[in-house]
Amino acid sequence: MDKHFFTFSLRGLTVLLTALFLVACGGGGGGGGGGPTPPADSDGDGIANTADNCPSVANAGQLDTDGDGSGDACDNDDDGDGVADGSDAFPLDPNESSDNDGDGIGDNADNDDDNDGVPDSSDAFPLDPGESADTDNDGIGDNADNCPVDANSDQLDNDNDGAGDACDSDDDNDGIPDSSDNCPLIANAGQADGDNDGIGDACDNDQQVIINGKATYDFVPHNPSTNGLNYIATSEVPIRQATVQVLDVAQQSVLATTITDDAGDYSVLVPTNTSVFVRLRAESVKTGAPAWDLRIVDNTSSDALYVLDTGSFNSGTSPVTQDLHADSGWGGSSYTGVRAAAPFAVLDSLLVATEGVIAVDATKQFPPLVGKWSPNNSTAVGDETIGEIGNTFFRRTLSGEREILLLGDENSDTDEYDRHVVIHEWGHYFEDALSRADTVGGPHSQGDRLDPRVAYSEGWGYAWAGIATGDPVTRDSLGNMQQFGFEIDVEENNNQNPGWYSEGSSQSIIYDLVDATNDGADTLNLDFDEIYGVMTSDLVDSIPPITMFSFVTLLKAQLPASQHAAVDSIVSGQDMVADTVDLYGSTETNDAGRGSDVLPVYDLVAVNGAVVTVCSLGDPSTDFGTFNKLSVRRFLRLPIASPGDYQITAAGPVGPTESDPDIAIHSKGLLFLAEDFGPTETATFNFTEAGDYVIEVYEFSNLTDTPRGKTCIDVSVVSQ
Repeated sequence: MDKHFFTFSLRGLTVLLTALFLVACGGGGGGGGGGPTPPADSDGDGIANTADNCPSVANAGQLDTDGDGSGDACDNDDDGDGVADGSDAFPLDPNESSDNDGDGIGDNADNDDDNDGVPDSSDAFPLDPGESADTDNDGIGDNADNCPVDANSDQLDNDNDGAGDACDSDDDNDGIPDSSDNCPLIANAGQADGDNDGIGDACDNDQQVIINGKATYDFVPHNPSTNGLNYIATSEVPIRQATVQVLDVAQQSVLATTITDDAGDYSVLVPTNTSVFVRLRAESVKTGAPAWDLRIVDNTSSDALYVLDTGSFNSGTSPVTQDLHADSGWGGSSYTGVRAAAPFAVLDSLLVATEGVIAVDATKQFPPLVGKWSPNNSTAVGDETIGEIGNTFFRRTLSGEREILLLGDENSDTDEYDRHVVIHEWGHYFEDALSRADTVGGPHSQGDRLDPRVAYSEGWGYAWAGIATGDPVTRDSLGNMQQFGFEIDVEENNNQNPGWYSEGSSQSIIYDLVDATNDGADTLNLDFDEIYGVMTSDLVDSIPPITMFSFVTLLKAQLPASQHAAVDSIVSGQDMVADTVDLYGSTETNDAGRGSDVLPVYDLVAVNGAVVTVCSLGDPSTDFGTFNKLSVRRFLRLPIASPGDYQITAAGPVGPTESDPDIAIHSKGLLFLAEDFGPTETATFNFTEAGDYVIEVYEFSNLTDTPRGKTCIDVSVVSQ
């Protein structure tokens, strides 16, 4: 590359020498020389263009204030401060460009740019000599602000009185204060309001009229001497917290919705001069906290919601009263009319139960509950869509809906007015939705020796009905003209076959814990929220199935020791060990006269230990019946030291009357169920945590109408 550059330089030198030669020789031509050409000076200021900092503008002095190479004569920003000279109050001072107050001092150096006597540092408007303060910080100076102490950047002044709406107590200047003016922005001193909707006629673009009224239903009480219904004493009572709709007759669309209050009253606004009717729905729905969703439907009519409608009428222009009354339909000796009151009676009972919990848990949110009632609902078992429901009961369906089915068959068994019966079933809903339900359900009565899970659950239901209503007596009407029935008094402590397996004992204990009456062994008066707290927390997390042992043990754990003796007195009064009670009833001595067929309540079985034999009873001819009766299902306590797979075997007798034992595993609820056919049931289960578990075993036929009877089953557990 050096060689190449050198060659290029020589060639350049040759050219240069040639050019110089030509100049020296006068550039050719034949005549004499004229001398050198003078440099160009376009603006004639004596400065050659090549040296002139303004070649087109004469400026012999070549002044260039900002030293940017452009003379001031042709530079539109002489001081180079970014502000054009035509806009620059100080075109030759790069530190100043404006003089807001024209005092000859640039704003940057001036500490009072608007010359209003307020230093810029304290001036909310430093460039406005007419403003210096903005008390309400709305961007409007106090001198111009029509509400200087109330922020109102929009400066609205509806009545143009100089006081902005934000601080004007009478925006329309009609003499009526805004706080009581039904048209605060339109002058209407007369305050006319034709539809009484709170909006004055002068500003009401949607003319409406009030429809109000009262909703009631026929409530039929019981005759205390017969426990049947006493139709003669029927009274009208409010339909509370129920949905009211007003519908357009032509469109069948809902124009307005409200709810009745606790007196059954309602009030709603609808368009004037419209053909409408009022509909009362057999539902009570509340959102927020607390929240509930209660609905009564007809299971024999595709689960249609019961409603009560008025006739159609014109809403007119003046307030209209439309009362609604649901009649019992009783004609004197039979039901001769529509039994419109029944679904509303059921709804009110469910509401009473719900309110009982809200009294101790004001923000409780309840899952939906549907009551299914029909005058066709009978004790027949079969097709529920035609009323064959068998009995009144609560259930949670496979799809998760919670339902109470209620009898309604006239002259047989009707439960719509049996408030305690309805609330008893709501108690089972409470267990399932808010506490824990381990009961196996099934038929039961006061003298039965029951599976302890059933005894606790049914006893709780009757006790809750007494607590929620303030009346300890449950009455269940039935028979011809519903004139007979039976009663269950939870205050009555003299129960047949008392003990941990008795629903009578369970209801007496739970009720006596909270009732205000001290009688016999009962000297305690707990607040219901203490019962509620145990049922919605500790019982939920209890390992063994829920029984009275669980309830009493966990309640005592929550109470001060000073109250334990009073609890023990109530419990022991029902032939149940109290002072040493534990979750498993380990110290219980009441064997119902059957010894090892009943006790211990929980046998102990060890992993890789000896076989343990328990006997499943099932004899309908004795007090020890089938399905849900005492000792039909037996329980074993299984300690698991470490997680893993374990094989559980339940072996029953073989032979001509072959057995069919089954297995269930529990811990804080049912975990597993094995129900294969045959005399030996074997199940392998993965226990994911160490701790206590409960094995339930039973002879399957003893759950049916054809029981095998007492069947002894060998139970063993082997690690895998």
